[in-house]
Amino acid sequence: MSEHWVQILPAGPASKAMMMACAVAERVRKPLDVERAASIAYAQSSLPIKLGWQPASVAMGYAGLALLFGQLERCRPGEGWELEASNCLELAVNECEDAGPGLFGGLAGVALTGWLLSENGQRYKRLLANLDDALLRGLPAHVDRVNGASSGMPFGAFDLVSGLTGVAAYLLLRLDQPGYREPLVSVLEALMRLWETVDGRPRWHTPSSFVDQDQKRQRQFPHGNLNCGLAHGIPGPLAVLSLASLAGVAAGPAMQDTIDSMAAWLESHRADDAWGLNWPNVIAIVANGRGYALRDEASPTHNAWCYGSPGVANALRLAGKALGVDRYGDVAEDALRAIVRRPPVERGIVAPTFCHGLAGLMHIFVRFAQSAHGQEFADEAQRIFCEIEDMFEPDSLLGFRTFEFRGQRVDQPGLLDGAPGVALAFLAAATSVEPSWDRLFLLS
Repeated sequence: MSEHWVQILPAGPASKAMMMACAVAERVRKPLDVERAASIAYAQSSLPIKLGWQPASVAMGYAGLALLFGQLERCRPGEGWELEASNCLELAVNECEDAGPGLFGGLAGVALTGWLLSENGQRYKRLLANLDDALLRGLPAHVDRVNGASSGMPFGAFDLVSGLTGVAAYLLLRLDQPGYREPLVSVLEALMRLWETVDGRPRWHTPSSFVDQDQKRQRQFPHGNLNCGLAHGIPGPLAVLSLASLAGVAAGPAMQDTIDSMAAWLESHRADDAWGLNWPNVIAIVANGRGYALRDEASPTHNAWCYGSPGVANALRLAGKALGVDRYGDVAEDALRAIVRRPPVERGIVAPTFCHGLAGLMHIFVRFAQSAHGQEFADEAQRIFCEIEDMFEPDSLLGFRTFEFRGQRVDQPGLLDGAPGVALAFLAAATSVEPSWDRLFLLS
């Protein structure tokens, strides 16, 4: 973990943040209430592909609620949150028999939750052993699929949410225990191989057939694209390789060079706007008659954790620390200063939630504010908190609602896109208790 964690919100706002966080937690404390909310959210959503409640999921299930209750126990011990965390972890474990390896919806996410609740391995020993055994048994096949995909692959094979990057994020937490370093190194080596070029295209590119179910988007990217989001693109491998380097793990002599190359690529493939540094969602690949090239006219995307400059800046921050290169850290901080200058209406985010909303943006500013020269970032985190506070609806089902792209407001009980993610971000800003849970988002 990082240096001593500093409370970012002043006393008055911190008290309000704690009140709202507890109000959200109380409303998801009972499984029957959670399942009712999940059913209501499913009916409210207008998304073409609806994702219902998945009990074993961190993003949309009880594993995510266990993280919230576990953090509340650390911040407010003696109020019974530890029992709620344990109950939710049990509910998640009971439903993960057929889960894949992924971090946000699979075994790595449940295992990460169990580890963070285990008091450094003192609790849940048998549970963690069973989860890790299942994860590690299936891992070689997943690594082989990524290593064998020479002509591109779906980003879910390697990304943070579903792929090898998320698995590595968890395995790094277990580095001090025997039996984890070797599988971790095999995953890191596979992530490094993504940087190889085959037939003029990086191995990590997303071919047209995997771009989207929408034929219009497939026509938009007939030769595929390169994903620039922390959630699904190359910033994820960059961040986890950097974290591994900082933890003293070396996956071959080329690891530092790979980190440097990834960071330099992101630095040089920006989509700046009138307010400064910015990044696109994706960069298109085009045929040029001699192979393939990148199309340069990518537009900047919204300023969120999942896609856009906040997540990319975080990956560059970690790369700079891992390499001891000030330039990448400076670029990261300049990107956040550009967000400060950018009017809220131009940031492209309106929901209070974490993934592509204000809570995730606030938490990244809170992370950056932990540095000795981070007062400007603390000030912006406080301003964003006030914006989220104004969205609190005490008479609504969960206190905060997510906003979908078509304007629908959804009472979402999941951590990634719902009220619990707001509550966790509030706890990080309002207390001096470090948010170990944000390894889930590659922020620590």
